Amino acid sequence: MISKSIKIFAITLLTGFSVQAFSQEENTNNFYKDSTGQLFVSPKTPVLLYMGTSNDPSKSVLLHGLNGKGNPLYWNGNGPQVMTHLNLYLGRKIKFELYADGIPPQTKIDVASNVSNRVLNNAIYVGGGAVIEITATDDESGLKSTYYSVNNKPYTKYTEPITFEIDGIYELKAYSTDELGNKEEEVSRKFIVDATPPTSTKEIKGDEYNDILSGKSTIWLNANDQFGVKEILYSIDSLDYQKYSVPLQTARLKQGDHVLHWYAIDLVNNKEPENEYKFYVDKTPPIVVEDIDGNTFMVGDREYSSGRSQLKIMAVDNKAGVKAIYYSLNSKEFKTYDKPVILSDIIGTLKVKTYAVDNVNNRSQSGANAESFTMPTIDITGPDVNYKIIGPSEKLRDTLWIGPTTKIQLTAFDKEAGLNHIDYSINQNEEKEYIEPFVITDNGFYSFNCTAYDNVENVNFLKFDIAVDNIPPEIYIHFSTQPFKYAVQEGESIPVFPSNVRIFLAATDNLSANLTLDYSINNGKKQTYVKPISNLKAGLYTVTITATDGLKNIAETSKKFIIEH
Repeated sequence: MISKSIKIFAITLLTGFSVQAFSQEENTNNFYKDSTGQLFVSPKTPVLLYMGTSNDPSKSVLLHGLNGKGNPLYWNGNGPQVMTHLNLYLGRKIKFELYADGIPPQTKIDVASNVSNRVLNNAIYVGGGAVIEITATDDESGLKSTYYSVNNKPYTKYTEPITFEIDGIYELKAYSTDELGNKEEEVSRKFIVDATPPTSTKEIKGDEYNDILSGKSTIWLNANDQFGVKEILYSIDSLDYQKYSVPLQTARLKQGDHVLHWYAIDLVNNKEPENEYKFYVDKTPPIVVEDIDGNTFMVGDREYSSGRSQLKIMAVDNKAGVKAIYYSLNSKEFKTYDKPVILSDIIGTLKVKTYAVDNVNNRSQSGANAESFTMPTIDITGPDVNYKIIGPSEKLRDTLWIGPTTKIQLTAFDKEAGLNHIDYSINQNEEKEYIEPFVITDNGFYSFNCTAYDNVENVNFLKFDIAVDNIPPEIYIHFSTQPFKYAVQEGESIPVFPSNVRIFLAATDNLSANLTLDYSINNGKKQTYVKPISNLKAGLYTVTITATDGLKNIAETSKKFIIEH
């Protein structure tokens, strides 16, 4: 009976012992039994053994090891552990297996597999709305829970992936516990969330004018992003896009119109809208043309100039436009050309060098525009100009008087380049060119303005005044006696004078004192009147009298009379 009782007691010992453990955290298990019935215990947890005949712990008895050992028990290391009971009755060992689990779970923080990201300087760059996943594993008692904290906020139990929507820097911390309460050290990852695409700009270095670039210019592309730029891609004239690494050189482009497209991508593949820049590459310098402008005239083998000869320079450009023209005379320093250059102080051969620069600094070669000119003899003196009166004239006080038949002749002489022509105006009326001597028939005062030009357009001026008298003298006839009767012939009443009558002739003039008086009798020979007419025979007479003043104004009258003895 004793043996049987011991046997039953031994079985109860093995199947009915109870365990108490001291936990480090609330709500943690000292023992954990998984779905397969496997028992797990922490190696750091003290274990006491009780023996009883039922599953009621209150009716169990604490077992004490020999010499005080095993109160409590601790497991050595992690992994499978074995408790062995020696059954003396059966003469064999009965083993009880369990697992000691002191290893915490392992937690990993990472982005979802479909999320674009980049690791740089211990930070993970992700786009806006990126999904962050936390995974944990435990190879022994099994994972119980995972907790996380964002930017040092209180820990929250992890139940689903985390999403970051707003740009910023996030520090994500996490840890996990297993079924026995083993807690790992927290793990952390730094995430930089970038939902904003980069912005890029272009910069022209070198020559640029209104989107016209020279062949020496470069185009620089720059991009900015809050968290970093991955790359800039560009395309010129619709060619394939390529990565921007060095400034774009217009020297590699043909002259003409071009279109540049580009965009930037940040570290998480945010792409900015495409940019466009239309420009023209101008590699052609201006063309320069020189000309000596001014009148010259050949007299024999000598060329004359007025001294107002000018160097005129013109430049044309294909696209950007001319910015400046420069010139050098007779190998002197170059000067900026802004207006025609007066050449009056240069005698002999003139050597001209010129070049021009357009608005993108394309420059023509000065040596390619070298011209030589032989400068003419300088004539800066206008013609000598005068006038001449051809015909009757009289100077009364300060006035020169002429008659209606008097000719006015304009004369000029130039001993160098020679006379070209004379222009004149009368009384400020319209100017006309002098051709030949002319007369003025109307009575009055006249003011002349004359301009004489030589063959290189030097001028000289003349002003003079004259007066025209076209009024003839008045003629007077006086008989020494009165007629003693009148005779009527053909209806005309004619005075009759005695044979001893004497006829006196006279004339007066409004201006001239120099008068000539002529007469003829019965259409006979004209004779100058110097004394009274007398000794006339009986008969019918017609006396014709002509009076001429000093300006050749002529008056004429006739008188009929009869002489009787």
